[in-house]
Amino acid sequence: MDIDIQYILDNFIEWFILEEAKEQASIELREPKKRHLFTQKLKHHWDSVIDKRFIHSLESAHNTPDAIKKELHSRGRDLCYVIAQDPLIDNKVMEVSYAVDKVFGRGEGAILVNLQVDKLFLETDGPRFLGKKGDLR
Repeated sequence: MDIDIQYILDNFIEWFILEEAKEQASIELREPKKRHLFTQKLKHHWDSVIDKRFIHSLESAHNTPDAIKKELHSRGRDLCYVIAQDPLIDNKVMEVSYAVDKVFGRGEGAILVNLQVDKLFLETDGPRFLGKKGDLR
């Protein structure tokens, strides 16, 4: 199975990044030596790059790894693309269950994007968020 990372990044940036941050995010996410600049923002300053209109904070009942895993599963695809401070999992495609277990509750910034690029999970050092393309809040 071929997975087009370029497609995922293009659509992630188009749908979930603030208009004024898109160009910089594109540079940072595509250049390995600059990627850490983007992932560091996810921890404390996620709201400077992520469009808050398309995400919502998790209610306590849904703020569990199992609820997040269920939310990210899409049309039978159990894979997601990872953008994370942890270099061992950053810029990788992996099973949703494994990825959620690796980022949930770690206090590091991370985004898990499903392969259709219409849902995401954002882990920050504070609140957690789910996002959905076109789901204005």
